[in-house]
Amino acid sequence: MITARVLSLKELPKNLWLKRLTQQISQWPSSKLLREAELYWIRQAQTGINFNYHNIMKLDPIFDENERVYRVGGRMDNAPLSYDVRHPYLLPKESHFSLIIVRDRHTHALHGGHLRTATKVRKRYWIVGDTNISKVVVRQCIICRRHKGKPIEQRMADLPDFRVNPCSPPFKTTLVDYLGPVNVKLNRNTTTKCYCAVFTCAVIRAVHLTCVQDLSTQAFLQALERLVSIRGAPSLLVSDNGTCFRGANNTINELNLKLDQTTVREQCQRYNVQWKFGPPGGPHHQGAVERMVQEVKKGMRHLLKADRLTFVEWETVFCQISGFING
Repeated sequence: MITARVLSLKELPKNLWLKRLTQQISQWPSSKLLREAELYWIRQAQTGINFNYHNIMKLDPIFDENERVYRVGGRMDNAPLSYDVRHPYLLPKESHFSLIIVRDRHTHALHGGHLRTATKVRKRYWIVGDTNISKVVVRQCIICRRHKGKPIEQRMADLPDFRVNPCSPPFKTTLVDYLGPVNVKLNRNTTTKCYCAVFTCAVIRAVHLTCVQDLSTQAFLQALERLVSIRGAPSLLVSDNGTCFRGANNTINELNLKLDQTTVREQCQRYNVQWKFGPPGGPHHQGAVERMVQEVKKGMRHLLKADRLTFVEWETVFCQISGFING
């Protein structure tokens, strides 16, 4: 627009420039002046084109006698498109005018990616290396950086000591979580739900999978007893703040209060487990067991052939998956 106003003073005497500029402040330049200003900067930019380069000559440039500018040639004269689309203006990538054009088209492209910006540019201009310029413009755009930028993540603390102790036996420190629910077939027309208790060794990431009927405390205690019978009693259990886990912890604490007599201590020694809960709003504290839950789900996708299985069939599937993971 500034160039258009300057060009309007070209044929006037100097003593009338101030009067004309005062009149133009509140008026928008005509479309003819804007067109002349655009062609002026296109001619200035095309002075830096070296037509001896192979990447310029393969575009088959043609000279427009009416506008005295170079356009891209080609074989699209019979296409039902506008003349600017069939023969866009040829511009070098080193010109500052090319950068201004790409920035303007990036705004008109609703701040899209570099490919959308380059597509908008090619509807009227052919800038050599426009894709690279579009990438620079998108990367430097303040609005795009504001909307697409990622927040700074908090650096996580060091792993706790029970996660990095190499001398502890398997399942001495165990992380536990639930997976599910999954559909269990009771008979031909009746189904119910069950869950999978995922016990993970905090050091070597071995898993122990077992089915539980529901989310009750008694069902989890039975799953814990099966773990102790097969893998041995863990010294530390780590879980989230699930209701069933809280209930199981309270039940174990009640049993520990009755461990004064020797006979009761011998029978309930497997429940003498220290229980540690993660914070209520921090599921990432259980990241190790959550990762193994993901591996179990991946194995389920590969092994399952039907949507509904019986309880015994689910137990078999989980045993197979635990064998694959531990192997």
